[in-house]
Amino acid sequence: MTPVQLAQGGEIRLLPYAELHQWTAEGEQVKATVNGWQQEGAESVVYMDLGKRIMVALLPDDAQSKVNVTKTVFDNVTNSNWKEINFEITAPKNAVTANITALNHFGDNLNQTHCSGCHAPIGAETLHRKSMDWGGKIQ
Repeated sequence: MTPVQLAQGGEIRLLPYAELHQWTAEGEQVKATVNGWQQEGAESVVYMDLGKRIMVALLPDDAQSKVNVTKTVFDNVTNSNWKEINFEITAPKNAVTANITALNHFGDNLNQTHCSGCHAPIGAETLHRKSMDWGGKIQ
């Protein structure tokens, strides 16, 4: 997790699969927009997509009101409202990467080292696929 600054003030944490949009480099900083979804009642977590469980950011209480809500929809699978949101951030250049292969390799090393002691290791591609479809299987 990487602490970054919200353009509207305050600090949040970005997780590894947060995608930065409309980014610009300014010195040693990157300014960008992060898009995501919040489940109503759990606004501290920003997910990659509606009803999916890949987290992209964690928002403390004071930052939750500083996001832009673009729409709210009801999801039948989770039986709850979801808000499509975006927010602008500033992050250190050395805290972000465009190299998804290196990011997956780093995550795989963590998985092999820390997670496989209790269960079989799960590769990045399998984990991503399972994270994106598990909600629809638990009906």
